[in-house]
Amino acid sequence: MKALDLKARTVTLSLLDGFQDGKQYFYHLETDVSADLPAVLEQGVYAPKLALIPEFGKSDAKDKSALLGFSPVVNGITDVNNAEFQGFAASLANGGIDPINVFPIGPDNSNASLDNNYSPLWDAHVVAWTEEAIKEGKVRRIKSVKDLKELFAAKLITSAAADGPPNSFLGGIRAFKVTINCPVIAHPKSVKR
Repeated sequence: MKALDLKARTVTLSLLDGFQDGKQYFYHLETDVSADLPAVLEQGVYAPKLALIPEFGKSDAKDKSALLGFSPVVNGITDVNNAEFQGFAASLANGGIDPINVFPIGPDNSNASLDNNYSPLWDAHVVAWTEEAIKEGKVRRIKSVKDLKELFAAKLITSAAADGPPNSFLGGIRAFKVTINCPVIAHPKSVKR
């Protein structure tokens, strides 16, 4: 929360920015997070019981899971003068700016079927750039799940969670076992520019 005016009965909330399908302006409202450090980094309320919602590492529409996988980056570019900045390291180094996460899909209110795979309960699949990618100067902003999967297959990024279940929806990246209640407010298809 940025501001609260009890007299006017208004609240100013902070929206976080991200990427979906190569497009920015995937704005979401962080409310609750099941782990303490990500709650601070993602500007949410620490709510440990969210971790009891099933099931980590399952994101396909046929899966019996309330969660949808997305991907934060640990160690992206931290210099905000570089248009490719991204990740928790950039957020920490720059006063809590948006980490600019990667999301698979936005809400689809016109689809009332069970094939509608959107959920505001996000299953974090945290990735880190490998030492090789850093040495070779390949670190950049990740902008889509397709890009994420290709980088993971090429071993330029790795799962930050060693023991989480792999998620086929995200190309085998492992779930970090952190749930984030984070409904989308606007996404690339709904933003007119």
